Amino acid sequence: MDLFETYEQDYTAISTNLSRKLKTTDLSNLTGDQRRSFLKGLEKDVRDAEGVVGKMQMEISGMVPSQKQKCQPKFKNYQMDFENLKKDYKIVANNLKEVGHRDELFQGGEKDLDSVSYDQRQKLLRGTERLEKNSKQLDHVINIANETQDIGASIMNNLRSQREQIENATRRVQDTDTSLDRSNRILKGMARRMKTNKAITALIILILVVTIVIVILSKLGLL
Repeated sequence: MDLFETYEQDYTAISTNLSRKLKTTDLSNLTGDQRRSFLKGLEKDVRDAEGVVGKMQMEISGMVPSQKQKCQPKFKNYQMDFENLKKDYKIVANNLKEVGHRDELFQGGEKDLDSVSYDQRQKLLRGTERLEKNSKQLDHVINIANETQDIGASIMNNLRSQREQIENATRRVQDTDTSLDRSNRILKGMARRMKTNKAITALIILILVVTIVIVILSKLGLL
């Protein structure tokens, strides 16, 4: 099992647990302490899921193109699922705040209600701000990974272009060598034919000279 598959299993376990909490928990039956504990658990699950999504993104950025093409669609689905979970979390967090307001209204005085409500609002706001900050950091990491991917693709294209240029130059050199070899063979053949022609010419001249000498000697009666 590779690292990306391990992250997939981790995210599936966290998101399944978080989704179950968000959809099946009856918020109206929770007491004040239970609501705070429940909200902390939700915040932890959201942070854990966000961390796993970030790890998957970093793992994909280091993959070879064939692996990246296989894993990228899965990662997009996990991103969409995580965004939906964050939306559901914010809705539940707001509902918890409203339930807390109603309980405090019935249980305590107006001053105590305002004080508790303010503390709860501040805690929820801080939790929401942390989530938004982490989300921005994740988006920044994703942008860096995408830029790195684009740069890597550009470098690979340049390397392929240079390799093609080298291969074309090599083929031209090979073609030139072939042409030179053919020219050398032709020149050598011509040289051999010239030598043969010279020998034939010399033989003909010799025969003519001998013939002339014989004719002259015959006329002089020497033969």
